[in-house]
Amino acid sequence: MLCPTVIMAQSDSLSYTQESRQDSTIAYLSPLEYAFMMHEETNWLLKANLLIATENRNIETLKLSLEKKIAPGFSLNAVLLNIANFSIGNNLSYGLEFSLESRWYYKMRKDIREKKSAANLSGAYFAVGAGYRKVKSDVDYFTVYSNLDYLQVFAKWGLQRRFLKRGYVDFGVSAGTNFSLDDIHSPTIQFGTYVDAGLAFSRDKQKLDFDKLCPVLRCHAADRFILKTNLVDIINITYVRKSFFGSFSPNIAAELKIGTSPFSINSKLGLRLGYQSSGNYDINIFTLSPQLLVESRYYYNLNRRILMGRSGNGLSANYVSLGALFQGDYWTTQSYGIKADVSETFIGMLVSTGIQRLITDHLYFDLNIGVGYGVEYKYDGYTKTNSSKDKSIFKLGIAIGYRF
Repeated sequence: MLCPTVIMAQSDSLSYTQESRQDSTIAYLSPLEYAFMMHEETNWLLKANLLIATENRNIETLKLSLEKKIAPGFSLNAVLLNIANFSIGNNLSYGLEFSLESRWYYKMRKDIREKKSAANLSGAYFAVGAGYRKVKSDVDYFTVYSNLDYLQVFAKWGLQRRFLKRGYVDFGVSAGTNFSLDDIHSPTIQFGTYVDAGLAFSRDKQKLDFDKLCPVLRCHAADRFILKTNLVDIINITYVRKSFFGSFSPNIAAELKIGTSPFSINSKLGLRLGYQSSGNYDINIFTLSPQLLVESRYYYNLNRRILMGRSGNGLSANYVSLGALFQGDYWTTQSYGIKADVSETFIGMLVSTGIQRLITDHLYFDLNIGVGYGVEYKYDGYTKTNSSKDKSIFKLGIAIGYRF
């Protein structure tokens, strides 16, 4: 009869010890570190990358990851990735990839000892891993993938951060070797950058204290004007199979609140510069993709957030928007001494809904989804023909960036 009581007492004591340790950690954290969930002991993390077909990505992906802590500072991260890459002339490559990597959060033990962090899955890390990828494409020389199955081994340096209960970002650089399973291709070296951001799910033990988060979420700020730039995918570099993909995507956006109303005018100007080359074929592709968006936003839950103490009368709330969009994609292709220009230009209207949050004095994030309708103009330099047609578009955007 004594055993259940003893066991229960030990369990209660262990739970109390864990809570006391986490409370002690919280006392040493800044509000921003608290927003990054550094106080929460995290044993596993299910991640869904939402950077799918965003403005600066040619590759549409569905990426799911499950990360499990195996020891303080060490974890295993399993990744399932679906790939669909649409290139010039509607060439298509598609495939699946599975990988498993071991991560070492090399500052974790020191941070725990100094009470800067609980034992979790957040911080800078080194990783090594292996994977299998199967990809097919209809035209080999327009893509770095071609028709092949291969095994890959890789190493990474990265930084992962949770944000509040359901957000995460993971970015870094990776390098590795691909081993083809056919007899045609020899082993090749791959190097590139990566950025993942999206939803994260775990079993947290504590509720967030929004009073402690107020300096981060700027609960009482009433911004009238913000100038911002999106840092997601601003630089992309990939080298694989003697082929190089690189892009640079500077952008700037300005948003002005209309008086004390929940309406604003948001304008964005962006430019994507890209270069592709193939070592297997004499092909070089230069891309230029300008974009201009002018929209009116209505922050429909701003008053509710003000009453709840979550926001001042500013630009940090959920919104719907209606705007005009100009988007161009211009390619110059040089192949075996032949040069040709191809262009696609879309002009139309865009209806969106999204979530914008201003974080600290200089950070922000903006998640939005929209549909548009307009006219697309095409020029094909190979056939010297012009055409136009009505077109519907779908846009998913994630901005994580800096406010000036």
